Amino acid sequence: IVFYQGGSTGGHLALALPFRLKRYGFSPKATVARCPITDDRLTKRSSRVFFGTGLDGEGSDWDGVSLHQYCSSWMGRDNVASPVISPEAFANHATVDDCRGLCPVFLYEYEFDPDRDYCIELVQKLLEANVCVEFHLLPGQSHSSQAAAQADPNVAILAAESEGMTIKALKDAFAYDLRRPWTAK
Repeated sequence: IVFYQGGSTGGHLALALPFRLKRYGFSPKATVARCPITDDRLTKRSSRVFFGTGLDGEGSDWDGVSLHQYCSSWMGRDNVASPVISPEAFANHATVDDCRGLCPVFLYEYEFDPDRDYCIELVQKLLEANVCVEFHLLPGQSHSSQAAAQADPNVAILAAESEGMTIKALKDAFAYDLRRPWTAK
């Protein structure tokens, strides 16, 4: 089984699900996520800097404020950024030990995404846990690039490239078993 759902909220769920499955002894062949939401703490630079003006080519309509509202809706206002939140809710709450034995992760993040720094932090934990990871930080794109691609031909080119990379990752995940049955200490 390969878990994939476009990006954003689907990427959020695609990255959180392997932690739940691991608890019950299951390991999918891989998970593929594009611009996922991985953290609710909103303390890193990327969650405070990228404030956009909408789908008019001047920025993203998804910024740190939008991310905070999403996290509040998902977890409840009183639970946002709680130290007891598990990686089954937000993947970057995982420790390196939580990541050991996870399925391969194909992760594509956008340069101007408020979750960017959290994705990079998650990739570092996965690598330290010896999980097979393919990570791409896609330049010049925001969380809304797929939607903005219809209005801007330059964004459309970048969005098509990232879509092609995602499709290749899915094909690789189906063709090869990249799971690592061992864990590194």
